[in-house]
This record gives sequence, structure tokens and C-alpha cells, in this order.
Amino acid sequence: MSVSNLWVGAVTESSAWVRGRVSSSANARLVVSESPSLTSPAYFGPVAPTSELVASIEADGLDPDTQYHYAFEHDSVVDTAWQGSFRTHPVLGEPASYAFAMATCAGSINNTASGGYTDSKVSNHPVFDVIRQHVLDPLFFIHGGDLHYRDIATNTPASYRTAYDDVLTYNGTLGATARQGLLYRNRPLVLTWDDHCYATNDSDATATGRPAARQVYRERVPHYPLAESGAIYHSFGAGRVLYIVSDARSESSPGTDTDGPSKTMLGSAQKSWMESVLSAPGFDAQYLVWVMSRQWMGSGVDTWSVFGTERDELVQLFGDTGWLSRMCQVSGDVHALGMDTGTGNSWGGFPVYCFSSLDSTPSGGTSQYDLGQTQGGRGQYGTVQIHDIGSQLAVTGTGWVMDQPWRWHTSTLPLARLTRRHQPPASHVLPL
Repeated sequence: MSVSNLWVGAVTESSAWVRGRVSSSANARLVVSESPSLTSPAYFGPVAPTSELVASIEADGLDPDTQYHYAFEHDSVVDTAWQGSFRTHPVLGEPASYAFAMATCAGSINNTASGGYTDSKVSNHPVFDVIRQHVLDPLFFIHGGDLHYRDIATNTPASYRTAYDDVLTYNGTLGATARQGLLYRNRPLVLTWDDHCYATNDSDATATGRPAARQVYRERVPHYPLAESGAIYHSFGAGRVLYIVSDARSESSPGTDTDGPSKTMLGSAQKSWMESVLSAPGFDAQYLVWVMSRQWMGSGVDTWSVFGTERDELVQLFGDTGWLSRMCQVSGDVHALGMDTGTGNSWGGFPVYCFSSLDSTPSGGTSQYDLGQTQGGRGQYGTVQIHDIGSQLAVTGTGWVMDQPWRWHTSTLPLARLTRRHQPPASHVLPL
């Protein structure tokens, strides 16, 4: 075959970015069509692959809110074994309704405990097929960290490159049919990292692998424009929703440091950037989704509880820029589903949705979320539905165990005032 992996990301209303590895240094083109059979296509490129045989091609001039199919043409052969698809976003700044999926943590250390769905700390769990084929037809998938559990402890770019290749092909044993690869080829990926895929457990800015992790993310991931040359934080919009994707690892102080003004999880540059984006999103944004890899409401040395000074600073920032009453946070790290309407969130009062784990050792249940005990387990993820009719915008977060809904919560924004259903009916909390 000409292609050995392929994924899509950075989708907008008129463009998409496809990256993949090919078998030789021959030029590659991107073939894009509205037809699954790739008839009457548009061609983008050609481009020469990098020394690592990665071809990176952007398709532009596409129509908004339209389903497209694509493949790489390499060395004059269209490799349909690796064909994928994506839907362009609705027009930025205009009312639009859609859903996205989000989850974290995939790649158990012990594959027996995982039911045989992990190998060498990379996952091939059936949950990835469930998300790809989900009834809500998610526009994109946000991976909030721990793409794998390689825990790379050296500054070795080759180790990070191998980890990305293995995620997309399940260690090469399944190739084009690997479940994660199929998902990221057919649902645009928005990716940040957490400790196990950035470096090692509870890692921070002192991690040995920090330079290599930052380098290879830029080499391999089809990402939205990054705000700086080091950390990987970024933002994007879809409809009238602003998304801020934080880097909570590569600028972070050690959790064991004494809390105070100098202790930071995000770093001063990232916070200054957040302030600029929150103050002027660049489009008519009415709601904010904050993607955070670490636990906002958790306890312990690897959560926001030991960064209390900065957490209070961020709450002040969201309030000063007018977002506290029209935002939610999606997060993970702990291997459980958790859902808070905002009542239990003493730090900002916005809804917090913990969507985890895809395929990692289940965490025990905790009760910090106001809708009740968290649900530890595998095969778990979340969806967020945006329903924007212009005069009203409703946001529904739902936790899922495979294809079964667990709990859900809806926030509604009529005009400029947010009202929450703090006490949803009992049917919103479903027994497993």
C-alpha cells in the first residue's frame, strides 16, 4: 500500500487538514469529493513528503456544512484502503446546531485487565467504533489527553513518532482497520495531551521529553493554529461557540511546589493569550467550551486543587471577560464519568463534564459532582449537543457507556442570560 496512516483535523467551514505517512518520497496529492466513490474530485497538492515520509496537505475552498470524502494519491495511486471523510463546519458566527464527542485516557498498562483491547499501552477498544458510528453524528472528536500510555521518559523524537504511528494502526497489526485510526480518519480530531502521552505520570514543564513531545506534535498532528512555538494551546470556533483547548502540562509547575502567585499550570504566556481570545474571539461567539485535561474539581497533587491561586485567577478572568454564565468545561484525567451542573463547582459555578475513560484502569467513585457519584469504567466518553436557533442556545452534555446514556444535563442561554436546570428530573440519572 502507498499509505501507512492518515488522519484529519483543523476543519473549518471551508477547509480541512489531512496528514499521513506514505511509503516513499514520491509526491502526494489529496483527493476530495462529495461522493463516497471519489468521483468528480478536487485535487490539492502535490507535496513532497518530509524526511519522515509524512505528507501534509490542506484542502480549501470547500462549502460549509458539507460532507466530504478523501484519500491520498501517492506515486500516482489513489489508496482507497485509507479513505476517510469529514464534514465542514457551519458558517462561523452564525446560529448552527451540531454535536461533538469528547473523551480521554486510552491505553492500559495491563492488557488483560482491559479485556485484551490494549497492546503495548495502545488501545483498540470497541468504544472508538461506537463514537465513529454514534447516533448523534458528531462533527468532530476532542481527545482531552492520554492518547496512549507510553510514558516516554527520554527526549527522543523517534519514540513519540512511533507512538503516533502505533495509535493510528494499533501497533501496525491492524493497519487501516485499527479502531482509533478509523475514528480519527472519519471524525476530525482535536487533540491536546495529558501526562502519559506528553511524558510520564504527573509530568510537567520539567519533563525530559518536553522538547521532543512539542516537536513531534507539530510534525504529526493535523491541528488548529498554535498560539506559540512551544506549548500546544489553541482555539477555534464552530457556529457561535468558541473552543479553547489548553495545554495543562508543558508549561506547568510541579504539583508539589508551594501554592502561590508564582505557581502555574498554564504559564503566563498561555494566560495572556486566553485573555486576548476571551476578550476578542474574532467572531460572534455566544458560548465557550473550555477543554481541560486535568481535574478542575478533583483533589490531589495532580489536580487544580494544588493550583488554587491560579484557579482563582482564571475564574476572575472568565468573569471579567463575561463568560462565567455562558460556558462549560469538558475534562478527564480521572478514569470516570462525572457531571456537575455548576452548583457543585465552587470555582466559577459553570458546568463541568468529566468524560473518561476510553480504555484505562477504572477509577473509584467520588461524590464531588452535584449530580451524584462518578462512574469509573472503560468504554466511556461524552457528547455535547449545541442547539442554536438564534434567539436561544441550548447545550446538552451527556455521559455514555458504550451506546447507553448515563447522565445528561442541559444549559439554556436565552438572549444574554443563562439559566441552568440545577435539579434535572430523575430520568436524567440513568441506572446502568
